[in-house]
Amino acid sequence: MKDFIKKHYGSNVRMAQQLGITNQTVSNWLKSNPRGMLKYLPEIVKTSNTTESQVMWEVMFREKELSRD
Repeated sequence: MKDFIKKHYGSNVRMAQQLGITNQTVSNWLKSNPRGMLKYLPEIVKTSNTTESQVMWEVMFREKELSRD
């Protein structure tokens, strides 16, 4: 998910600005709640060159990573 954000937005801060949310929200997605990102799925697809399925894959992959920690 970190690579996805960097590729499509450059940074967590830029993603937060483009989606109209706080940087803390993006940090929470990365640290503990990847599914929170799905609330902004339409906006993410509009503001980046990606698909809904790619975002959903990133969320599922991050959840799997967090479950291993």
